[in-house]
Amino acid sequence: MKKRLVALVLVLAMLIPSALAVYPKKAIVYERPNLTHLTLLSEQMERTLKETGAINRITYLYGEMQIEYEHIYTMYSLATLLRYQGVKDKLRAEEVSLSYQVLMDAFELMRSTMVTMFESQYEDAFRAAWGDAVVDSILASDPMTEEEREIETKISEKLAEYTSLNANPSAIIDGKRVSLNSTKDLEKIRKIYELWQREMGEIYLDLVGLRKQLSGETNYLASSYRGFYRDYTPQNARALEEMVATSLSNVYDKVGRVFDSSAADRLDLKMSMTDAVELASPVLGIVDKSLAESYQVMKENELYDIEYMDRKASVGFTIALPSFETPFIFIQPNGHANGLNTFFHEFGHFNQMLNSDMHEYWPGSVKDLDASEVTSQALPLMIGGEFGTYYGEAVGELLQKYNVNNTLFALLSGCMVDEFEQYVYATDNLTVDLLNEKFAELVAKYQIPWGDMVWTQITHIYETPGYYISYAVSAITAMEIWEQFETNPSVGKASYLAAVDACQEGYRTLLAKAKLRNPFSAPELLTKIRNLIEKEFTLLVDTYGHWSEEKVDVLAGIGVINGYLGQDGKNYFRPNQNVTRAEFVKLLYSLAGGSEETFTEPFTDVRDTDWFSPYVAWAAENGLVNGVNETTFNPNGTITRQDMAVILERFLALKNQRLPVGDNKTFADDALIANYARYAVNRLYGAKILNGLPDGRFDPKGSVTRAAAATALYTTLEVVAEKAQTTNTSQNELFAPITLPGTVPVQAKLLSMMVH
Repeated sequence: MKKRLVALVLVLAMLIPSALAVYPKKAIVYERPNLTHLTLLSEQMERTLKETGAINRITYLYGEMQIEYEHIYTMYSLATLLRYQGVKDKLRAEEVSLSYQVLMDAFELMRSTMVTMFESQYEDAFRAAWGDAVVDSILASDPMTEEEREIETKISEKLAEYTSLNANPSAIIDGKRVSLNSTKDLEKIRKIYELWQREMGEIYLDLVGLRKQLSGETNYLASSYRGFYRDYTPQNARALEEMVATSLSNVYDKVGRVFDSSAADRLDLKMSMTDAVELASPVLGIVDKSLAESYQVMKENELYDIEYMDRKASVGFTIALPSFETPFIFIQPNGHANGLNTFFHEFGHFNQMLNSDMHEYWPGSVKDLDASEVTSQALPLMIGGEFGTYYGEAVGELLQKYNVNNTLFALLSGCMVDEFEQYVYATDNLTVDLLNEKFAELVAKYQIPWGDMVWTQITHIYETPGYYISYAVSAITAMEIWEQFETNPSVGKASYLAAVDACQEGYRTLLAKAKLRNPFSAPELLTKIRNLIEKEFTLLVDTYGHWSEEKVDVLAGIGVINGYLGQDGKNYFRPNQNVTRAEFVKLLYSLAGGSEETFTEPFTDVRDTDWFSPYVAWAAENGLVNGVNETTFNPNGTITRQDMAVILERFLALKNQRLPVGDNKTFADDALIANYARYAVNRLYGAKILNGLPDGRFDPKGSVTRAAAATALYTTLEVVAEKAQTTNTSQNELFAPITLPGTVPVQAKLLSMMVH
């Protein structure tokens, strides 16, 4: 295979001015690109190269060629944008394919013209102006062969096939293509879905095979990494991925139990997306006035498409339109929380682009994705805490946690998808089933709630292999900026603005100028991120891997249990600590959702000033506790297993929950169970809320640990919730079914000239 020009920066400031207008100079209009003008300029260049003393004329002609090449590139970008604004329009899809072919031809014409220039009498002048490295690289390149052009065309056709199928889910059944939306029969829907996913999987395997043919290397992904201007290899990325999986996967798993991201997805701000964004825009000035100015440029010139429309593709991206000297934001929101998060992420790209040189120098200005994603991922984290000013404190807190959760997801999924792609391009004889198995294995490793076969809907693995690791690398840096901002806002702002300014100079330069650490050589960054996440979500740090972890986390997430604040600032649950009678009543009070009523304290050993007084009074008033005798409660005494059973059974009766009778269980120590507790023990055992010990005993007078108490409360809710699914529960709203937060939706992605 030929030596390809993967990425090459031509700094030709003398040819094309780099100053940008702060608004589009003319209306953004699509014109079908063609090679006519570029061909004429190339022919003029060939003639002029034969003349003596024509260096100024040559410089001018080459500048005009760059402008024309940029115009063709811009039209391809605009055709792509229009395609996603009307994803079901076949004519728009054809226009993308046509403009891409013109762009490929323009690329080759520019390459061949430069070879002619460098082989002319003016070679020494070009070497003096651009350096030997640039000249030698282009002279060493070869034109695209017919075989390679055919492969590129097949890749383009396969991508169009995937885009169309992804936008309109369907499958071939009995020789006919049937849409997923054409039936309400659940069995048929399931069949169509499975066949649809498999067909997209087969398209992916075809693309992988074509790209392996096109690459002149055994490792296609390594060349893709270089194309994204990375100075690390897939092997370096794998080392980072292993550290991330070890350090953060269990943290994300825990966050998923304490934070319900679907609550943010369901949030309705009672306004259009445009109005919601406009209301929240003042928070941009918190970072710097330059962001507020960029927002005004975007708003005044309508450089965005952010409202939901059925005809639009479900994607979010910011695209540069260099001939119009402007970026453009595209979002298809699927909920206000997601829409706001996506908008401010994309606005980070918009601001950075607007303040940079967007010109597209042939053969393609280097796009360092790691650098590009830093400022977009950091911005929502920095401003999220201010949303409470506009939407209320509760909504603001929800949105901020949503932002943090999304960034953590970006970090982990970036590693997971890259590891998946590395497996794909290093393995022969793959099948869709093998890829499903591998993806399921990685989902378990990174503890991400990602459903089976969803990998087929990750658009980047189709269109831009090797993209996803940038989300992980940049998320680490974005979180470091956020940590600085939380600790010292002025330092965080300075780091962010330095990152914006240095973005075009590459990730390493960005780190140096913003005084940030490199994730590949500073593993302590992952520890800082872990600590930051644990603090943000008040995670209980001493339950990782504990047998009660999942149940404890769910109860912590709904506010039933709390931890203890340690001297290190972290929260501890102390799962093996015994529970007192007062503490158990407090847990039950929290489970019931509290009460605004006040009750008279009936026990002499519970004073009004005691922290547990209102909870004990509430429990006594509702008949849940009688005390150890008529006058005392013994609040600091450890609660026994049989007393916990009695209180739970009374609580369920208070809430009109009838437990199944079940068979009377005879425990090895049955004689030790007090008469007042026997009924409750049997009922709770029958309902599978409480169990005996492995040796056959119940141990009625045994103590109850915090972990055991939490498990009993969780199981109480779980059993009642299961029962509530088949009965009318309108009067028992306390016992709404427990569900863990749903899968974070996978954002479909775009092409390499877009940032997301």
